[in-house]
Amino acid sequence: MYKTILDYVRRNQLFDRGDRVIVALSGGADSVCLLVVLNEMKQEFDLALKAVHVHHGLRGEEADRDSNYAGELSEKLGVPFSCAHVDAAGYAKEHGMSVEEAGRHLRYKIFLKKKDSYLMEQRLRWLITAMIRLRPYCTIYSGAPD
Repeated sequence: MYKTILDYVRRNQLFDRGDRVIVALSGGADSVCLLVVLNEMKQEFDLALKAVHVHHGLRGEEADRDSNYAGELSEKLGVPFSCAHVDAAGYAKEHGMSVEEAGRHLRYKIFLKKKDSYLMEQRLRWLITAMIRLRPYCTIYSGAPD
């Protein structure tokens, strides 16, 4: 699988050498796979990785376990990690939307905030998330400045 993804990345020129990449790390299989694969590619493209986990405050101990796992995996891989805690249910009620929609709004706010702080260090080209599924290998949102 790694070679297939590497070929896809090269063919589509997804990264420039030295890019900084934020991985939205939910703790689920897709985002874990994405982080592990990008960590393997790190030297090939001279990538600087950062993992960001958003704890939505919804699933109690299960969410705590996901958050802890995301942090432990990042540490094991040597990838800087940060976790943001949000109140998705409260945000949903306050803004008259579903909890799912509120979670998505809050995640994007967090990722954009992290992107902005990462930009202060150096140019960030890609903000990557695999929260839904790797299609075909990941979902990529350009975070390049205009």
